[in-house]
Order: sequence, then C-alpha cells, then structure tokens
Amino acid sequence: MPVRPAALLVLLLALAACQSDRAPREAADRPAHRTALSGAGADEAGADAGGAGGLDLALPTSNRALLDGRPEDFYMGVSVTIDSLRPAKWEGGQYGFVRDPVPTVFGFKTFRRVHEGLDIRPTGRDAEGNAVDTVRAIDAGRVVHVNTAGSSYGNYVVVEHTWSGSPVYSLYAHLAEPYVAVGDAVGRGGTLGKMGFTGRGLGRSRSHVHLEIALLLNRHFDRWFDQYIGTTNLQGLFFGTNLAGVPPAELYEALARDPDLTFPEYVRGLEEGYVVDLPGGAPLDLLSRYPWLGPDAAATPPDSVAAWRVAFTQEGVPIRVEVADESVPRPTVEGVSLRIWLGDRSTNRMLYRRGVSYEPARRGYSYFALLATTAEGAPAW
Repeated sequence: MPVRPAALLVLLLALAACQSDRAPREAADRPAHRTALSGAGADEAGADAGGAGGLDLALPTSNRALLDGRPEDFYMGVSVTIDSLRPAKWEGGQYGFVRDPVPTVFGFKTFRRVHEGLDIRPTGRDAEGNAVDTVRAIDAGRVVHVNTAGSSYGNYVVVEHTWSGSPVYSLYAHLAEPYVAVGDAVGRGGTLGKMGFTGRGLGRSRSHVHLEIALLLNRHFDRWFDQYIGTTNLQGLFFGTNLAGVPPAELYEALARDPDLTFPEYVRGLEEGYVVDLPGGAPLDLLSRYPWLGPDAAATPPDSVAAWRVAFTQEGVPIRVEVADESVPRPTVEGVSLRIWLGDRSTNRMLYRRGVSYEPARRGYSYFALLATTAEGAPAW
C-alpha cells in the first residue's frame, strides 16, 4: 500500500535490513517459472469474450515451453547476464523491470527500464536461420493497426478485443510479414503474420514475437503528441506510449487458477507502486473506456472533481481511479510503496527521489499529462 513520505521516516532503521551480499532482483519479483499457461495457437475461431465472464486466451505461437517449466526455451532473452541480478539470459525476455541495470543509492543494482511484454523465441528455423513460426491472435477481435515502417517494433499488428465491455489491445511486434489488414476480423488463434526480427536492435539470431496486452490511455493522443513530441506520428493511437501493457504471463497464470476471472478483476488486483493526484475539473478519457477502474469516479461530474487520484503499478499501468478531496495545481505524488522506497526501486523514470519523498520526473509529468489530455488539448506541466 503506498504511504505518505512523512510516514516513511520511522522506517529509516529498516534500510540496513534491505542490504545484503546478494543483490535483490526486480526480475525475481515475479515468478521466473510460469507453468500454468493454457490455450493453443491453432487456427480456430473462438467466441468474443465481451461478457462478464473469464477469458480463454490462446498463446500467440506454437511455443509451449512455459507449460513444461522450461522458460529458457520460451523466452527470447538478451545477450548478457548480470551477476545475481539476472543470472540467466532468458530472464530479459520477461515482462517488467528486466532492462538497463543501474546502481541504487543503497549500493546494490536494480533495473531501470520496463519491458512491457513477452519476447517469445521461435520453435523452428529454415536453412537460412529465419524463424518459421506463425503468429496468431490470442483471442477473437478486430485488427485496428498494422505497421510496416517507422517503429522500433518493426512490423507489428494490433488487435482490439472486447473484454467485460471494454476495449483491450494485444500487440504482436517484430513480424517478418503481417498477413492481415486494418478492419479484418480474426478469431482466437487466427493467423496474423510470420515471426521475424524487424525493428531496432535485432538480428536474425534474436528473431521473436513481442506480445503486449494493453489498455489504451487516451483517444486524444494526437493532441498530446503534438505538444510533447512534435514530430510526425506514424502510428496514430497505437504509438507505444499510448498503450499501458499489463503482465501477460501473469494474466495467463491467473486465468489458469480461476477461469472465471475477469480482466477488470485482474487489473484491479495488480500491486500498487505509487499514487499520483492529477488536477480535476476536466474528464479523464481513460475512465470512458475503463469505468471499472473507479466506478464512483466515473460517475462523478468532472467539473466537480477537485483532483483525480490515480494508482499505478510500479511499471506505470493505471489500476485504480478515485476522486480526491483537495485540489492540486499539477501532478503530485500522494505516496509510493514501501518496496519502492526501501529498495530505491525504479519507476521507469516517472518519479525521482528528493530526500525521503518523491516527485514527478520530467518523463512523469509528460506521462501524467497524457492521462489528463482532452479534446481541447494537453496540459503544459
């Protein structure tokens, strides 16, 4: 539970207990071996999970190694290990803080950058070393974006699903070739393209598909992009910043434990990392698509809201929205989790530490402005 910075002063003596000869691993905050995934990537159509029940998701390729407890054969990792922080290369293909190691103020290392999806390695290659795997939709939906130029993700496809009445997006990146077009309907396990290595920093040896399952942050993304980026946006709404990816493997695992689990229940159950108050008085576009993030907040007239209180995971996914009592002139950090504060954990450069408290970093102000952007424009924070 995020706590106010002042309340953390009494915990200073506990910092010594957080330091040891063995560096903590943020990648290990999530189970390394996930063996409960279910579903097959066959070319079969499934029912659209638009009701209130649970989901029946397929894996996006024929790689089933995770089901057998062989994560090293499932994840396409990175090229280096980092002592006890990431002893196995495959760990770099997981979701979460597994990229860009940096030292912390307490002497151990942590990972600074979030990897917002899963990197799944090929099950076969042709004589030239190219991956032969077909990439398939994890659930029934509609293709809303196909990119073939101008992205670090290379060729990628985005599919919109309707889960519990809300649009949720799956993204499949680094394709050698997309086989679909915008507007195509796809079934669960429907063919989307061929695995490849297009995009920034990849070579044939690291061919894989990058899978994300994400919320769309703002339909007025172009207004924010014009003010904060100012270049040509080739991806429209489906520029990476506008998609907040949840942990895919944990979703599969949660559904295996509880087939009736809904997507809103899963998101609301993710661990809080920090809480930020945003100026009120204008609507949050996010709530129009995901009112289950805060039913009371969604039902409150925006012009009567003093401030929007938004809870985020450590990775930056919004998981709860409430109405705060006191107004704020700009984004204000209401609290951070003990594990972030005690361990000097990364917030993906959204927040920075000032003594015992946290404030939005420049990147954080930009990100929080995206959530607050309306049809009239983006706030200048």
